[in-house]
Amino acid sequence: MAKTTAVTKPTAAQATAQANSWGTQSWQTDSPLFTIDDPISNLTKLAPYKKSEDKKGHSSPLQAWFPKDMMRRVSKIKESGPYTTNGDVARDAMWIGMMVLELRYNSDPEWILFQQLTRLNNDALWMAAMFEEEDEFVDQLDSFCANKEEDTAVEMLVGRFNLLVGSGNQRRKDALVDSVRKHRLSHLLEKCNVR
Repeated sequence: MAKTTAVTKPTAAQATAQANSWGTQSWQTDSPLFTIDDPISNLTKLAPYKKSEDKKGHSSPLQAWFPKDMMRRVSKIKESGPYTTNGDVARDAMWIGMMVLELRYNSDPEWILFQQLTRLNNDALWMAAMFEEEDEFVDQLDSFCANKEEDTAVEMLVGRFNLLVGSGNQRRKDALVDSVRKHRLSHLLEKCNVR
């Protein structure tokens, strides 16, 4: 039976403190301030997010073009709310919007499927790049062998195997062995004591 842990909701003060420190954290996919079961009105209780720098004074620009009617709305909110600049309004809107996007990201079946497909696609691209890179390396070994530099080829192959074994990347080591065999250079594997 799985162990369960009680989750307590933060107080308003904790939520505000969290909101004020959020810019220093990495991307969250499970907002501690707002869950799918919370009423949307809870977002209005958060203090406005207006920070433009993290604790170390770092910041990054984010530029986007908006229709003029949206800019009028931003100006109107700035003038009638607790904001000093249009940037304050944009930061607060982004802060609240990110929490809503996180909920969508974690609860919408289409988004979940998209995440899984993206992950699989990235894995496939990584694998294809890995095989291509190992093939290019083995092409170089083949060139050394063709130029009667087999000892150099063996030395390079041993060095690469040592790096891959040291990194613990068995998948890449297997790709290298397959590429060597595909290029009909299995005799190099025997000289490296690799089977």
